[in-house]
Amino acid sequence: MNKKVKIEKEINFSSMIGEITAIQLEKNIDSINSDEIEGKLVLSGKYKSTVASQIEEDFNYEIPIQITITEHIDPNTIKVEISDFIYEINNPDSLKCFIEIRIEGVELLEES
Repeated sequence: MNKKVKIEKEINFSSMIGEITAIQLEKNIDSINSDEIEGKLVLSGKYKSTVASQIEEDFNYEIPIQITITEHIDPNTIKVEISDFIYEINNPDSLKCFIEIRIEGVELLEES
């Protein structure tokens, strides 16, 4: 099985975003079983409230994920990877994230 899951999330900041100076997206999977993958994506980095500003502020947000698996997969073979990540400053105080997660695993054959 090779499945792609797309996640679109808007993250509101407490102040204006002039420029993102550093950004990182990591996965933190809490549990994987034959029916579901649960965990969170951790988005962190630094930003400036204006492009000209010399002061950088840290940010750290958690995006919960819960992915249902409809195929019969061996849970011991499931691999979860972030395959794509794009972001844009949507409004002066929010960041829109487009994330693609790839799930791979060995399908179990049903016995007759």
